[in-house]
This record gives sequence, structure tokens and C-alpha cells, in this order.
Amino acid sequence: MQDLSKRLARALTAAAFAGLFLAPVTAGAQNGDSGQNDPGALPSLVKGCIATDIPATQRVKNCTDLLWNPVLNKEGRITALTFRAAALMDVFDFSGAVADFTRGLDLAPNNIGLMHGRAQALERMGRYHDALLDYDTAIQIAPDSPALFTGRALIHAQLDNMDAAFRDLEKSRKLAPRNVETLALMGGLYTETGDFDKAIGLFDKAIELRPEIGRLYLRRGLARMKAGEWDESLADLTVAIEKENGLPDAYMLRAMVHRDADRDDLALADYSAAIDGDPTLAGAWQGRGVLYMDMKEYGRARNDMDVAAQIAPTADNLNSLAWLLVSAEDKGFRDPAAALNYVNQSMELDENADNVDTAAAAYVLLGDIDNAARFYARSMELGGDKRVLIYQEYLSERGFYDGALDGIDGPRTRKAIRSFASQGRVLLVD
Repeated sequence: MQDLSKRLARALTAAAFAGLFLAPVTAGAQNGDSGQNDPGALPSLVKGCIATDIPATQRVKNCTDLLWNPVLNKEGRITALTFRAAALMDVFDFSGAVADFTRGLDLAPNNIGLMHGRAQALERMGRYHDALLDYDTAIQIAPDSPALFTGRALIHAQLDNMDAAFRDLEKSRKLAPRNVETLALMGGLYTETGDFDKAIGLFDKAIELRPEIGRLYLRRGLARMKAGEWDESLADLTVAIEKENGLPDAYMLRAMVHRDADRDDLALADYSAAIDGDPTLAGAWQGRGVLYMDMKEYGRARNDMDVAAQIAPTADNLNSLAWLLVSAEDKGFRDPAAALNYVNQSMELDENADNVDTAAAAYVLLGDIDNAARFYARSMELGGDKRVLIYQEYLSERGFYDGALDGIDGPRTRKAIRSFASQGRVLLVD
């Protein structure tokens, strides 16, 4: 649960001051200038490279200065590359980190720490298969390392190989039964697969071992929320916020619990606290935007949902923004041209019944009834009988459809849709 720099620091700080960095000093080096080429400057360069209490950008510079020093020996160079790679990861330069880990592995091909670090950087780049290769190799060299099995499990999960992920986590757990990170990851995967009782049980064990870690309560709170245990989830998320002095993710999840209980004022306050704590938290912007939309504060809703779509341009976020622009009760606020732009991006990422329906609505408002009818038909094709039935019931209630409510797409359903759209009315809204 700590960043890579701190984990590496524990393992390497002692070595850094035990002589691993200093190659035999030549007379020329002894007489050189101070700074990068001065052996006397090495202790300060070492401290600046491996420190964890200074900004990562400065650590990158310090490690670079250290690497330029000609008296640095092989072991020192490996360590400096490792720490610079860790600092680069902290500033999200994952390709740079991979390059440094690779340079280190060129010097020490069987170094498990370097393989593990590179695998983590590759994972952050979305290069899961490459990361898996590093973990496979590292585990062959060090088959008793629980951290490697835990890391590989995470990659398997990203690749949706859940059985392999759980096998690796069980191996990690046997090697280190009291490892909280492994317990938490297993709990998280059981949450994702819908086995909430197992998830909650694992988080219980993790909290028993480390009750001071707020994120454990957050994760158990999420599992309880998905299990429908709203009061218990609220309690866990509140503890998480208290223990970690305002955890943004916990505020966001607690806002969702408040929303479920129609406590919109409290939800709004928690979404805002989450955004204040982490302005890059797309889910909080999206959640607050949807709340503003329900409150009919459409300008604020558009602003928040636009920010969410910029931070995380997912199909759902883009479609939600587009839907706002075609469905607002204030028809003067509607903007079908902008909505069509957003929903086209959404459909490029993941065409589904919802975003195709939004595209149809945009075409209705633009007066292009042929395209509107075509996209409504596509939405029924993608959504199946449930989507057809929703349309039939909606049109029947408004006197546009008098056929059977059977969820079967046919000429009468399509005729009713075209007739409704021809009046400039959006299905499921107007």
C-alpha cells in the first residue's frame, strides 16, 4: 500500500551507505572538480536519489546526477537506476521507468526487484502481457516470493483471468498468511465477482491485523454497499474518512450511499469533499453532475459531467453528458449538435443500446427523422426484447402504439417510433 519508492528505500538504503556505490577512486578522480564528478559529493547525491521525503521530480534529477558520476560502480548504478525508475513512476512517466528498469536488468539479468518494478510499470501502461512475462520469469527465479504471486494475480485480473488470479493469491496467502495486501486484493476480486460474503470476510481479517489502515474500511464499505448493506457500508466509509483524514474515494462512495437513501444534501457535500481532496477523481465529478441533473441545475451538471468526460473519456461518461444535452426538461438548454459529437465518441468506444438511443434522440432534435428511426431500430437490436418492450410501453401510454406489449420488434413498433419522433419528441423523455 506504499509507493514503490518507499518499498525500494527500505531494501536499498542500507546497501547505499555500505560502500556499494563507490568504485575504487583513481588519482584523477581525486583531483577532479566538485559536483557530479567529485567522489566527495557522492554521499549527498546518494541521499538525494533514495530520499522519499522530497518531490519525485527532484529525485529524478538527483539520481540522474548520481548516474553521471564516473566513480559509481556497477552495484551503485543498478541501485540508482532502480530509484530513478521508482521516481519516474511517481510522476507517471511509466515508459521512462520501464527504460531504467530495463537498463538495470541489462546489468543484473536475474534481479527480482528490477523485474518486479518493470512489471508494475508495464501494468500501469496497460501492457499486461509484457508484465505477465516479467512476473513469470521472476517467479521461476524466486518461487517463494508472495509479492510476486500477488503482483501476477493483479495482472491476471486485468486480463479477466479470474481463476488464475485466485490461484496466485492463494499461493501468496500460503507463503504469507498475515499479508494484509494479499487479503485486501482477494477481497477486492471477490467484490468484483459478486461473492460479497467472502469479500467481507477477508476484509474482516485484514482489518483485524491492521485496524489503523483506513482504506481497508473503504474496501469493506464498497463490498457492503454492493451487497445492499447500506447502513454497514455507511459506517465503514465514515471510519475510513476519519482514519485517513478525508479519503477522497471514501467520500465519493459515501455520497453514493447517501444518494440511495435520498439524502441529496449530504451526497452533494460528500461529492464536493471528494473533488476537493482529489480533483482528478472522475467518478466524483460524474456523480455530482448526475445529482445536479436530477436537481435540474443543468449548467452545473454539464460542467461537472464535462470534467468527468475529460478526465476519463469512457463510453459511459461521454454518453451521460450527451444524454443530459438531449433530455433536459429545460428544452432551451438542450444542445443536440454537441450531444451527437459526444455520443459518437461513446459509440466508437462501446456501441450499446443506451448510447445508440441517445444518438437517436439527438437526430430527433436535429430534425433528421430517418436517422432517428434507424438508430432507434439499432437500439432495439442491441437491447433485445427488454428495450423493445420499454419503447412499446412508453409509446402505448402516450397513444402512439396500440399493438401487443410483447417485446417483439415489428412494423407497428417502428411506425409508432417514427410517428412520435416526427413530432420532435424524444423517446423516454418527452
